[in-house]
Formats: sequence, structure tokens, C-alpha cells
Amino acid sequence: NMLLFGIFIAQKGTFGRDHYQSNYNPWYKRSKLEVSGSIISNKRVGTKWTCSGTYCSGYNLRENSYDANQTINPPPLTPFSDDEYQIIKWEESQ
Repeated sequence: NMLLFGIFIAQKGTFGRDHYQSNYNPWYKRSKLEVSGSIISNKRVGTKWTCSGTYCSGYNLRENSYDANQTINPPPLTPFSDDEYQIIKWEESQ
């Protein structure tokens, strides 16, 4: 299992994990990735790979959660556009 805390920015690329073949055993399949914070990616986020519709590499289970504390107390060097932060709308979907 991997747990990540932070704001992850991929301005010109993507946030993800490479596809590994089974000869990288046991690392090509991981059980769970939890991200607490934000992911900003120029392209699609990809952390799970399927081969012919079957899970074959990456993280089988993924959970993302938003950390509201980062709005008022962001990590060092986090880019910002305004000194006054507000949450306009937050909706959690299943």
C-alpha cells in the first residue's frame, strides 16, 4: 500500500505510474494507492493498467481524498493566484 499527502502538479505531463510487465514481479502489481490532497495533471491520471480488460499492472485500488487544510495552509512552494482562498463548491460523488 502507498499513501501520499500533498499537492501533485504535472503541468506538462501526467501524474501516474508506468506499466510494468510481470517479469518485474512482485512490484508490477500493487494493492492500494491513497492520495490525500490534490492532483493537477495536464493529461489523464493513470495508476492502474488493464490488459484485455483484466488488471495487469499498477495499483488495483485507488482512493483520492481532498485535504481542505491545504487551502489555508498549503505546502511550501505551492503556486497560487490569490491570497484569499475560498471553496466555491465541493461535491463528493460515488
